[in-house]
Amino acid sequence: MTWLVTLIVLLISFCTNFAFPTSANDYNANSKTLNFGKNKLCITKDIGKITDIKLTNNNAIVVSGEKGAIELNENKVIKNTSFAKEGYWYNAIISNNDINYYNSGGAWSNAIILNSDGKLVWEQPSNISPNAIIPILTNNIMSYIIGYNANGGISKISSIGKLEWNHADSNVWSVELIDSDGDGTPEIFHTNALGIIVVRDLSGNIIKRVKLPIYATLLSRVDWPQNAKKQNLIVTENNMIYIIDSFSFKKLFEIKLDVSKLARITSTTIDYYNNKLLCILVNSLKESALYIYNDKYKLVFKEKFPFDKVTIFIPKNNLFHKVNFILGYSDTVWSYSLEETNKE
Repeated sequence: MTWLVTLIVLLISFCTNFAFPTSANDYNANSKTLNFGKNKLCITKDIGKITDIKLTNNNAIVVSGEKGAIELNENKVIKNTSFAKEGYWYNAIISNNDINYYNSGGAWSNAIILNSDGKLVWEQPSNISPNAIIPILTNNIMSYIIGYNANGGISKISSIGKLEWNHADSNVWSVELIDSDGDGTPEIFHTNALGIIVVRDLSGNIIKRVKLPIYATLLSRVDWPQNAKKQNLIVTENNMIYIIDSFSFKKLFEIKLDVSKLARITSTTIDYYNNKLLCILVNSLKESALYIYNDKYKLVFKEKFPFDKVTIFIPKNNLFHKVNFILGYSDTVWSYSLEETNKE
């Protein structure tokens, strides 16, 4: 029995309302060339809206939500965790076979770090709301970079909430770690109230400030184009997204979306035979949308959701036979498997 089949059997025992496969194109009138079979894996219990799905080093599935998380492996439920603090958008962070959770900001919610049992490790002590919090692992030591609203600037804190540094800035909207020069060490990229991109080293010192011909708001790291030797950058302004070279800041491509008032963006790639497809998932306050493009930037698949929180997980190993990606939204986990209908 493949891992996916085993996972489905397990999820049936833990979740409710298992359903037969449906076509993702039932919700997608704009798909041009690709069709995905869509399977409802489960409806989760008591964790709130799903915000994150990850695979641990031991091949366990972690599904996080606003109120808690579940962990599953191929033959049993490992853990059902209730969070000490409800959050807006919790993510699991996997480090040395340990799992912690952090609330990654948004909607004026506090920055929160929880341990593997869901107990509070640290919570932002001031009234300055975080816009973004991202983990960074250096020499097997976990810490977090936090960008703050108003005049809170940008900070680095340890895994137990000890302040390591803070640098002044205003309305640090979005923060990413990007290896822009391909040397193996990431730089900190963030936007601010001026709509510019600030690049810092891992001590928070400014390397450069870049003013684009747009007002930059959200950032996302992307391994694209598929032959790129380094990570690049997606930048948003209103409902426009721009794929930008993270070193030269040259625009590679621009895309206009049909979702406005973007609050979050996630970009990743999925394997498609000998090529890759670019996936862009955007979340607004009322809806979300997944866009998939081929290497010619042609839209080959789109699905929209009447939910503000949708998360994507890309299987990178053979444990998920023929599954290209997994989505979680509301209280439901779905798998998507590609069926070629009109390959160009």
